[in-house]
Amino acid sequence: MESRIVTHDFPAWREKADFIIASRLGEELGIDRSFDWEQLWGRKISDNTFELCCVPFFTYDLALGDIVETKPFESRNFVVHNLVSGGGHKTFRLFFQVLDRWNEILDDIRDIGCIVEPRWEKSKLVAIDACREEESSALIDYLKTFDQELLWENGN
Repeated sequence: MESRIVTHDFPAWREKADFIIASRLGEELGIDRSFDWEQLWGRKISDNTFELCCVPFFTYDLALGDIVETKPFESRNFVVHNLVSGGGHKTFRLFFQVLDRWNEILDDIRDIGCIVEPRWEKSKLVAIDACREEESSALIDYLKTFDQELLWENGN
């Protein structure tokens, strides 16, 4: 069976990244197992340690700026094994039910001070990074105003 991989077309810190690592997606997703792996952009720190340079779409308990240790798993050499240290960021995920106000909503989120990482232009799935508690709180307050247009969750 062919592996199904979630990719990042617009990693938040593309300019810092120099490596692609993988995260094995498990049953905790609560979806139909559409994806087996998530590719994560990283900056190599040592042979098996990396700083995350993207906002995870599906991998839980990781965020932009986290330092992770990798180990070989299945046919891959660099798979996230554990969190070495958190970077202090929070991951949020948005799923747009309606795309009519996509640009406006993402601009509002950027104005709060968050980093927005869509899977692609007008993607229904968007990952959001809040690097400070103030941004996280303001983002939550903003997202609570939506009940039909989008669904959201805190990923860590």
